[in-house]
Amino acid sequence: MEALIGITGADYVILAADRNAARSIVVMKSTEDKFRSLGPSVELAYCGEPGDATNFAEYVQGNVRLYALKNGLQLSTSATAHYTRRLLADSLRSKVNLELILTA
Repeated sequence: MEALIGITGADYVILAADRNAARSIVVMKSTEDKFRSLGPSVELAYCGEPGDATNFAEYVQGNVRLYALKNGLQLSTSATAHYTRRLLADSLRSKVNLELILTA
């Protein structure tokens, strides 16, 4: 079982995730990094099927960076959250199993 925990306060956010990459009862890797930086103040924590979750997180990270390069400005936290939720909704319709926490 994988776990993500996010705690928000007035002016801070604490994220935590386990470091295991497991399939059924077999732990394939115990040093998996489950965080992606999407901008100077936006972090993405993810878990799910090892290949799907990692590819989805890299896809989101790459598209947010591409937007910043094309337009010369970073997406706001709200815009990044809306974009990621839309991608997640589309992914869920295609039966990809992911859990995400997006914070500012």
